[in-house]
Amino acid sequence: MLGEIELLYYLINATDYIGNSLEIKNTPGVKDKLIEKGYLEDVDGIKFTEKAIDLLNNFFEKHASRALEVLKMLRLPTHEVSFGEICYWMAMEDQMYCVKYLLKRLNEDGKIQLDKSSNWGTPMKY
Repeated sequence: MLGEIELLYYLINATDYIGNSLEIKNTPGVKDKLIEKGYLEDVDGIKFTEKAIDLLNNFFEKHASRALEVLKMLRLPTHEVSFGEICYWMAMEDQMYCVKYLLKRLNEDGKIQLDKSSNWGTPMKY
């Protein structure tokens, strides 16, 4: 049985924002469970159902404002922030994939603008 945290782990990693669908493909039985629970369509590739999209959208809506608050708090003149610091202040150090998803989606929605030179392993500009 997959809990919500595990569901989010596999689904977020498989989004175009993260691009790591191998987590689903290479973990025995996970794709079958996601299909059985109605989160993936039964096709060769990875295709989300409306149920999966709703779960991802609900996660984003629930956490996006907190991400914006953290970024505003950490934004200091001439200060670059590490991705680890953002994860720490989001209280998601063990769920970095979630923070990366939130930041990329906020960037796509125009809520923030990530510097194109930002690298997840080095200090970030936004």
